[in-house]
Formats: sequence, structure tokens, C-alpha cells
Amino acid sequence: MDKPKLWPIKCPICGNEFTHDVEAMEAAHEIHCPDVACSLRFSYLPEQFKESVDMCMKGELDPWIGMVRLQKPKGISS
Repeated sequence: MDKPKLWPIKCPICGNEFTHDVEAMEAAHEIHCPDVACSLRFSYLPEQFKESVDMCMKGELDPWIGMVRLQKPKGISS
């Protein structure tokens, strides 16, 4: 399976669901919620994110499974 281009994220504070570019996430260690009312900045470990992407590519992880309002783009199997 190809490397995903977008990664679904759910803000732990406001519940906003959004996607972020995988390559940008691999290069950084922090993202922020795009909801203007929230704008929470949260950090993650790049090593853990890379591991999650690898699991997704192997079909062992579906990052879209917890999304309620955000839907997996057509043509993505995991």
C-alpha cells in the first residue's frame, strides 16, 4: 500500500476533525486545531507517528476508524 498523503486528526479538546499532510507531520512534531475557537496546539513524537504510518501502509491500522464527521477519501483502502 502507498504512503497516505493525508492523516485524519480529531482535536482532543473540541472534537474538530481535520486532515493534515503526512509529509509535513513527519517533518514536525506539533500541529494545531484549525478551529478558530479552539486553536489547541498539541505535540506528538515523530517516531510514533512514523510507526503509525508504517502500520497503515501494512494494513494493520485504519486511522479513519475513529472519525465521525470526516470521511475517508474514496480509493483509500486503509
